[in-house]
Amino acid sequence: MGIDIVLNDRSITIAADQYQVKQLLIQLIDTIRAAGIGNTVRQHRPLYEIEFAPNYYLIDLLKDPEMKGRYKNYSDYLRRMNTKIPYLQDHPQEASLTHKQHTSEFMFKQQTALGLGMAVILDGIAISLASHSDWDNNQLTIEEFFLDDSGELSEKHHDVLHHSNPKHIQQNKPLIEEINKRSVRDGRDAYERRSELFPDLEWTETALDALKQLEANDQHWTHIKRHLFQFQAYAASWQTGAFNKNALNLVCSPESEATINLYAKERTYKCADDEYRLFTWHSKLYDAIRIHFFPDGARHKIIIGYIGKHLPTAT
Repeated sequence: MGIDIVLNDRSITIAADQYQVKQLLIQLIDTIRAAGIGNTVRQHRPLYEIEFAPNYYLIDLLKDPEMKGRYKNYSDYLRRMNTKIPYLQDHPQEASLTHKQHTSEFMFKQQTALGLGMAVILDGIAISLASHSDWDNNQLTIEEFFLDDSGELSEKHHDVLHHSNPKHIQQNKPLIEEINKRSVRDGRDAYERRSELFPDLEWTETALDALKQLEANDQHWTHIKRHLFQFQAYAASWQTGAFNKNALNLVCSPESEATINLYAKERTYKCADDEYRLFTWHSKLYDAIRIHFFPDGARHKIIIGYIGKHLPTAT
C-alpha cells in the first residue's frame, strides 16, 4: 500500500545560489527514491510557488541545460511532485485528519513544524531539503500541544523518522519496514491479519466486532489504528513490573471511582478465557472516541475490550 512521505516545510529556505538549489533538489529526489516505490509524497504547497533562491523558482531550474540533459529524469520527477497538495488532499480520512491538524500545534525547537507534525498524524516519515544542520538527523523529536478533555493545555513528544539523504533511509530501514507493515486497509483487514499485526494483544468479541466495522474512509480509522499499534508495541516489550502508562505513549487514564460506581456494567466485557473483566483504563482519541483496555499485570498482557464512542460517565 505504501507510506506517506511528508515534506518538512521548515527545511525550505532561500538557498545561496542556483547551483545549491539544484543539488538540494537532486538529493531530495534521491532520498525519496531510496524509500522505495508505491509511496505518496505530500507537501504543503506546489513546488512552483516556492522561491528557492533569490528570484529563482522551479520553472527557472527546469530551464537549466543540465536539467534537460543529464538530470532529465530528475526534472521529470519534479514536474510530477506537484500533486497531493495540501498535505491531506485525497486522503481517505481527509476531514478528520484536517480536524486533528487544526486542533494540535506541533513544534520543533520552539518553532511551528507543520510538516513534521503531519508525518506523525499520517503515521508516515518526513523528508527535508538538506538546507541546515538540523536536518542532518535520521530522527527528530517534536512537541505536540493540544487541549485535553478538561480543556487544559497538554503536551506530548513524538519521535519522527526523518531523512534528508539516502543514508538516513538506510539507517531507518527497519523502522520504515515497520511502518509499511502498519499499512492496513481498514478494520476488516486488521481483523483478518490481527495475529500478524498484533501478536501480543488479546481481544474481547466486543472489540473485534467494532474493529471489523471500521471502513477505510471512517474518520476515526487512522487514529484508532495508531493507538492499536502503540498498544502492540507496549505489549511486546512488557516483560516485568507493573503497567506503566507513560511507556505506552498514549493519552490514557482509568475511570473515576464515581463513574465506576454508576457504570461498571457498561465497562465489563467477557474475555477470550471466558472471564468477565472490568475495563477501567482507556486511551483517548479526539471526537470522544475511546479504546478501553485491561493491563493484565499478572501475565503482562494488554486486552482490548472496547472501541467506540465515549461511554457514559458520572460527570
